[in-house]
Amino acid sequence: MKICQRCGCENDDDAVVCKKCGFEFADISEDTFKWILLKTASNEFEGDIIKNLLEENGVVVMMKRPGPGYSLSSPFANPLLGSAGQWNIFVANDDLERASEILEAQLSEEEEDGTNEDDDEGDK
Repeated sequence: MKICQRCGCENDDDAVVCKKCGFEFADISEDTFKWILLKTASNEFEGDIIKNLLEENGVVVMMKRPGPGYSLSSPFANPLLGSAGQWNIFVANDDLERASEILEAQLSEEEEDGTNEDDDEGDK
């Protein structure tokens, strides 16, 4: 089985294009798509925000739950936040530095605007 580096879909070994997302396997070397853990989001909603930010800037991203690949939904999960629990955000090895810079720039922007929720000084 050939795993798509963009979406994680399983394809036949001889596939040239991913059957799910259309990614062309021949375009990128295997070394380029060594997945590296960039960040662990506290929930699916936060993970989607980070994923969208990176994808808007041309970074290929994959999100997966830590652990064995299955999950039990909590009856107490907030439907507005998506699946409860952590989500790992992976980027291609070649995009790691750029992805880190994008996230750092976004955090700096939030701190300047006072929109960072982790900053309790604005509440005092």
